[in-house]
Amino acid sequence: MGFIKYLKGFSDEESLYIDNIIQNFTEDEKEMFLSKYHVKRKTPLTYILLALLGFIGFGGIHRFYIEDIGMGLLEFFTIGGFLVGTLVDIINYKKNITRANFRIAEVQAFETKNYLYDLNNYNPAIREKQSTDTKKITD
Repeated sequence: MGFIKYLKGFSDEESLYIDNIIQNFTEDEKEMFLSKYHVKRKTPLTYILLALLGFIGFGGIHRFYIEDIGMGLLEFFTIGGFLVGTLVDIINYKKNITRANFRIAEVQAFETKNYLYDLNNYNPAIREKQSTDTKKITD
């Protein structure tokens, strides 16, 4: 089980959530999911550094980072929600990052399952093997 390398830096809550998502995955699916999720997940340090830009006039950049476009635009055009929004986001950074990472995990799990499903259905060699296996069973 080489999955431990992907779980470094994950909070306990995030690790439990990921474990719950991948519990019914095959080993290949787990490997694919974790490698892609590890690259796409958002980190608290980057979020906080981007949020601090709100105090010098670039509010909302941290919201774009976690793909919260609506709030990002609102904070950008109101200079970080008149700095109050930026301050609140810095205080609530863990909740915002966790929510964003859960969303990313759900999307990545869906994409992993569909990608492997499509690969199996559109690969002629696999379809040929499945059809011959089916013929053997019915004969």
